[in-house]
Amino acid sequence: MAMLSRLASAYSQLNYNICEKRTGVVPKALSLVVTKRLRYKRLKEEVTDPKTQGDYDNRQVALKWILVTCFGYLGYRNSKFGTIDGHIGVAHLVGMRFLGLLGL
Repeated sequence: MAMLSRLASAYSQLNYNICEKRTGVVPKALSLVVTKRLRYKRLKEEVTDPKTQGDYDNRQVALKWILVTCFGYLGYRNSKFGTIDGHIGVAHLVGMRFLGLLGL
């Protein structure tokens, strides 16, 4: 919950609000993909068989590109759930997270 509060604070700098009372349709739709990708990444590190590692890596990369495509659709003007504001907001949050990881 602390992470959500920090993200909400960063997002409010763009004069947008994040609803913390319920989960939106986009996060609900993507949560399974994100969960599976993280699981495959973890499993890849846990196994020793190179073929199995390759299988897990291929699966997590495929899921990564599904997520990249979904991000692109957030800014696509004809997307049912996309708005350029959504695209900008996600890009801002990712940028803030990246800078935090770099220690800047």
